[in-house]
This record gives sequence, C-alpha cells and structure tokens, in this order.
Amino acid sequence: SYEGGTKTTDDGTPVFVNEQKAITLRTRKTSKVTGDPLPGATYGLWMVNEGGEDVYLGNAVSDENGYIEFTDFKPEEGAKYYFKEEAAPAGHLVNPYRDVYMMFERTNEGYKTLYEGEDF
Repeated sequence: SYEGGTKTTDDGTPVFVNEQKAITLRTRKTSKVTGDPLPGATYGLWMVNEGGEDVYLGNAVSDENGYIEFTDFKPEEGAKYYFKEEAAPAGHLVNPYRDVYMMFERTNEGYKTLYEGEDF
C-alpha cells in the first residue's frame, strides 16, 4: 500500500519509498538450575556480516522478569545473529559461549525466527 499522498518526480513519475519496519527483539535469561528469571544479565547482540565477520550491534540488560529487549531492530535478510552474555547477575558466572545463530525470514505477518540446527 502507499501512504502519504501522491509524490512524483519533476517529470510526473510516481515515487515509492520502501521502508522496513523495525521490530523489538526479545529474549529471556533464566537460571539453568531453577528456571527462575535472572534480572541484571547483560547480553550483546551480534550479526555475522557477508564477509563472515562478527559485528557488534549493542547490548541490553535483563529486567526483573529476566527479559532482554533490543528495540528498533531491523533484521537484514540472510544475515545470522546471535546473543552473547557480557555480564552475569550477582552470584552467577558469565557463559563464555555464544547462543545459537538465528536468522529472520520476512512473512506477511512480520518475521519468523529461524534457529541454527532447527530451520537452517
């Protein structure tokens, strides 16, 4: 669909601007022992670019319910992403390994998350 009225170039050719909507990427940190939510964990979000290099996209801290949110996230088609813990809550150790890779497939409803070892 086209929103915002008619836009044209000087010669009258219609102009359409494709815009990718941002999503909120949300995950949850829980205790491996008890399953309880763990507030205060810091996780980084990484992308593997076309050259195979890891690109740091920033970090977020888990809230009182263990949820970690990355807002205004715009997945690139075909790119792999992963989370990696940077700082653990008090009394816990930092996991030195990255989480599984994930990719995002665009659908009519938004995005479908594909996980390493399951869907790709």
